[in-house]
Parts: sequence; structure tokens; C-alpha cells
Amino acid sequence: MKTLSRKAFEMMLGALVAATTCSCSTALVEDAMVEDEFVTPVQNSRTVSFGMQTTMESMSTRAVSTATPTQLLVLDAAPDGTVKVYTRNVSADTDVEGDVLDNLSLNLLYGQHKLYFVAADNAFQRYDTDAMTVTWDSSVKSLKNCWAQSVNLTVGQETLSGQQISLPIRVAQIQMVLNEGVISGVSEMEMTASDGSWELDLNTMSGTEAGKISVKFSIPSNYWNVKGTSFNLYSFLPEQAETVGTLTATARDANGDEVTSHVLNDVPVAAAQITRYTGFFFNNSQGFTLSVDNVWTEDDHQY
Repeated sequence: MKTLSRKAFEMMLGALVAATTCSCSTALVEDAMVEDEFVTPVQNSRTVSFGMQTTMESMSTRAVSTATPTQLLVLDAAPDGTVKVYTRNVSADTDVEGDVLDNLSLNLLYGQHKLYFVAADNAFQRYDTDAMTVTWDSSVKSLKNCWAQSVNLTVGQETLSGQQISLPIRVAQIQMVLNEGVISGVSEMEMTASDGSWELDLNTMSGTEAGKISVKFSIPSNYWNVKGTSFNLYSFLPEQAETVGTLTATARDANGDEVTSHVLNDVPVAAAQITRYTGFFFNNSQGFTLSVDNVWTEDDHQY
């Protein structure tokens, strides 16, 4: 009686877990397989390696970012009619243009594939393989930086193994800079946009239907009176959108009572762009200065 070698057993086991084929349309990201390589060979398939680099190019803008993605999601609309899902943690080397991510190898069936690549520096919660959307949930982790791209690829015997993928940033950033910092006694800051989106449509690479999005920041006492402290809200933009509507910024004390609140109307936004409001938040007699920036950097006192 023949026995399997350890290597053969591992190959058979790998064939069972190398990829998740979605039979349901919506799933938590945790349901996908988290593996370093997805190269289990099957008949009429080819292993293709993808080199990925994030860029800040989007909507004719160009910027430099210090943010580095930590999560990668790949959806493969395969020629057999299934959608295979791959997730992994990623590391990156930063260069002048962006972050060069670890290579990813996938074993792809011969035929026409539509591949969707999503990289983010804050974990996404859900994906829908029918609607081809990825969603963030503020009750778990709010949206931050996100890069994404879709690629059509015909796989055959002659397909080049090394494919280079450029991942443009897909979010807009709205930043509130407090000249005086957060005053003593404030325990929470909240930023709310009336017409934002935390769901990315992978077919259009834009936000889905706009709605209310909100993010809350707990303020420890060591952040009190630190001048120049900033707070950020990130949003995808529905197609043709040039604003996230009304932005409301509110400070509250430990009892949840409002200390100060400001409402800013028709907040202009664009992907790969920072819309920045700077001013004295708690003694605001002169209003806020609006500026637009395409250089994404980490402020010393960014919250």
C-alpha cells in the first residue's frame, strides 16, 4: 500500500484551501483565504505573478503619500463563471512614486479573467461578488486610504507570468486642523459628511450611492492643547460627485454634551486630494481657511 509523502499531502491540502470560490454573493472578508501564495496547479491553468505598486494618480492629480497599505483583496471573475477571492496582509517598500507591494502569485484558469485588486491601510469588512463592491463599516474600522484597480487578462500558455499592476488611490480626504488644539475637557470629536460613501464599486472605481458617513475620535488628555492637531474623514466619491455635501464637526465632553460644533457647506472633494479646513475651532471668530492639497503627509500632531 502506497503512502503519501509529506510534500504530496501538503499539495493536496493546498488544493483545498488555496482559494475561496464564492457561492454566496456577500461575505465577510474573514471568509476568504489568507495565504502567501495561491499557486496550486490544476489542469489548463497557469501561474501568473503580479507586481503591484500604489500611486497617487487619480483624476489628473498626482501626489505623494506616506500611507502604506496593509491589506490586499483580490477578486477573480474567472472564465468558469465563478468568482474566486484572495486576501492577504501585505508589506511594502516605499519609493518616490509610491509603495511597491510584495508580489502575488495566482494560479489562473485558461481563458478571460476580470481581476479586481484592492489595497487599504484599514481593513475592509465585506465584499459582494454579485455587485462587485467592497464595504467599510464605521462600527468596526472606518475607511482610510484605499487603492484599487481592475484588469482584464486572457490567460493561456503564452501568457507572461510577470504582470505589473498600478493601483491609483480612490479616496478623498477631508481634514480639520485645530490651530489651538483640543481644549481641556473634550473627550470626543466627531466628523460627519452628509453625502459620503464608504462602499467602493469595483466596476466604476467610485463610491456607491452617497449617504451619511461619520467617524468618532476618543480624545485622551495627552492630546489636550496640542496646537495643530488634525482630524481626517475619508470618502469614496460617487461618479461625477464634486462634494460630500455638508461637513459637521462636533466636540463633546465626557458626558456626551456638545462643547462646540461647526457646519461647513458644499465641501469640495476629489480623489487623491486633501480638502483642508484650518482655524481656531473653539474660539472661531474668523471662520476657517479652506485649502486643497495633493501631498498626503503625516502631520506631527495628526490624530
